This record gives sequence, C-alpha cells and structure tokens, in this order.
Amino acid sequence: MENSSRNPVRRRRLLLLLPDALGGRGGIAHFNRTLMRALAERDDLELVALALHAADPEPAPARVEWRIPAPGSKVGFAVAAALAAVRQRPDLIVSGLIGFAPLAALLARASGARLWTCTHGIEAWSRPSFADAAALRRSDLVTCVSDYTRERLLDWCAIDPDRVRVLHNTIDFERFTPGPKSASLVERYDTDGRRVLLSVGRLRREDRTKGFDHVIPLLPELQRRVGPIRYIVAGSGPDGAYLTRLAEEAGVAECLVLTGYVAPDEMAAHYRLADVFVMPSRQEGFGVVFLEALACGCPVVAGDSDGSREPLAGGAWGHLANVLDRDELTSSLVAALAGACVPTRAALEEKFGTAGFTQRVSELVGSILGSSAKPPARRASKKHELASEGVAGCSRGPRSPTGD
Repeated sequence: MENSSRNPVRRRRLLLLLPDALGGRGGIAHFNRTLMRALAERDDLELVALALHAADPEPAPARVEWRIPAPGSKVGFAVAAALAAVRQRPDLIVSGLIGFAPLAALLARASGARLWTCTHGIEAWSRPSFADAAALRRSDLVTCVSDYTRERLLDWCAIDPDRVRVLHNTIDFERFTPGPKSASLVERYDTDGRRVLLSVGRLRREDRTKGFDHVIPLLPELQRRVGPIRYIVAGSGPDGAYLTRLAEEAGVAECLVLTGYVAPDEMAAHYRLADVFVMPSRQEGFGVVFLEALACGCPVVAGDSDGSREPLAGGAWGHLANVLDRDELTSSLVAALAGACVPTRAALEEKFGTAGFTQRVSELVGSILGSSAKPPARRASKKHELASEGVAGCSRGPRSPTGD
C-alpha cells in the first residue's frame, strides 16, 4: 500500500484584508469575525488575516494568524499586506470591504492569487470610484450580505452575475435566546408598567438613516393608543443630543432612554426586555440586529425599502413599513405591540444559522479553489433541536415573567 504521508494534502493559503474584526463593533466587524471562524473550520486552509483598525482584545480562531500591523495607518497596512503576500504567496486574497479591493486586486495580480471581494450595504449600491469598480470587475467572487445588495450592485457593475453570490449574515444562536425580562434592567430603565420599544445602533450623524429620529415623533400618538411607553436606544455616540432635543420638542423627553455603550454580554437581556424592536432604516444592507431580536423572541418593525426585508423574510417574520409614512409606521408598531408573529428558532437557524453560514463559506471557497478536504459537517445546536413550536415557522407566545 502506498504511504499517504508521501503525498500530503497541500494547504491552500488565504490572505484576508479586513477593516476590523476581532473585538470590533458593528455589522461589518461581526461579519468578518464570523467569516474567519467559518474559514478556520476547514483543515485544508492556511489563514493570515490583517486588520486596519485595532479593537478590544479577542482570541483569534484556531488556524488564523491574526495581525494588526499598523493600527489606523492605511499606508502601513498596505505595506504589511504587500509583505504578507510576498511571504505567503496566497492562493486566494479576500477583501473585506470594497474600499480594500484595489489593493487586494493589485496583490492578487502580482501573486497569481484569486480574488474574493465582500460587500455589505450602501457602499455597493451605486458606482464607487474607478479603482473600486475596476477591482470589483476583476474579482473572481463577489459576495453580498443580501439579495437586495446584490441587485443594487448588478444595476451598475458590469460583472458576470454568476460571480456575484449572496452570503447572508448569521448570529450566535447560543447567546441570543428567549428568556424572562431582567429585573435589574426593569429597575435600571424604570420600565415597570410601560411598553418597551428598543433600537440598537451607533449614534452618529451619518447613521441617522437607522431611523431612530422617525420613532420619537410617533411616541405621543403611540402612548395615546397603547399606554405608557419607554423608548430605549442602546448605543453610544455624539448624536444622542440630537435625539434628546427631538424628544423634548415632541413632549416625550420622559419616554426616551439613551443607554450609552452596552456590553455584548448584556445585549440579549436588552432584547428580552423589549416588547418590540424597531429600526425603520432606509439604507440597511441586511441588519444583523433584526436576527438578534428575533432570536430572543422579540417582535420586529423595520423599513420596507432596503435589505431589512431579508431577515424578516419579506414581512412573514415581522412588520415592514414605509419609514416616511408616519401613519403606516405607527400602525405597524401598534400591531407589533398587540402580539406579532416571530419565527421559531428552528426556522431562524435553518435560514440564518452558523452551521449553514459555515457550509456556504466552504462551498464558496471550493467554487474558487477546489479542495481535496471535505467541508465541515453541519451540526444542529441543542437549541435548534429543541425548537419546534409554531405554524409555518412562526410563533408568538406570552412574554416570560420578569426575573433575573
């Protein structure tokens, strides 16, 4: 018998160029972390990941060489990426953002590597710079987090549609689970006897498209129709003063709570506290926060004109409203507070689970490079196995009683 050790499987070499990932905040950092972990599940890959921005320390996945060579310096990052490409001679370079694609394309051409460019949302919806557009067309694979983003990209980009694929976001379904309302949060935010609306996001002028400022003017009418309301906005940033001013002008300053930064390990408890999660965004590529809220059993109200439609299954798993129509948005919130349909965990995990994401990533790598290694087997989590209630993937039971 031939000794298989004489013909070891050659590990394919991947170089990932990312804006941020480990310890970073926001949807793109979350996607990059999940992508790295999915790639690390394959035993035939050698992974080097470089990030531009530093963040709070977080362990790197096994099989990933993680480096932040020059925090915040684009020149230093480019030099480090070039040196890594020379040293590693990658088979595939992954650009974690359209803005990194020109550098990735240059290095891919110089090293003979294939090129995978990840897109996320608004940055892909209209023609970018000449260099970014050329790098996208040069890519062997372009992934989009939603069908909506894919459609918008193909509207302007002259690329073979077969090279543009959808790779939906996923979340940690072990962390985001239904449960009782936290007594400590009820006390912290004084929500006893009030209906709770929750929004999550950074408070910056450039993020006003999240639509928090569309919710505040509705609070007087909502309180007239459903009773006392507490509107909690979980997130930090300089635009808090703008929201506070809007609440004062609407006469509902006592309804609004700006939490500031919320630690990741407290986020699930905030979703469980809420009666409805609302983010009437106008420029959302996908909206991972919608998945987090649904996984915690919280009904969702979202905008109907962007990628928000996909985590809500086109409206089957929540309420979609015209953000600019106050009456429609108000009616959607009233309906959600009255008892909205949310998907079962089985349905959520089937469509957006980590196992499916990992499988999809492996298939995409195989489509570019081919592989002699088998992709990781899909594993159902314990929570997935236990989830079975509901009709057509949708259920809504009474909220759990308060308790820590």
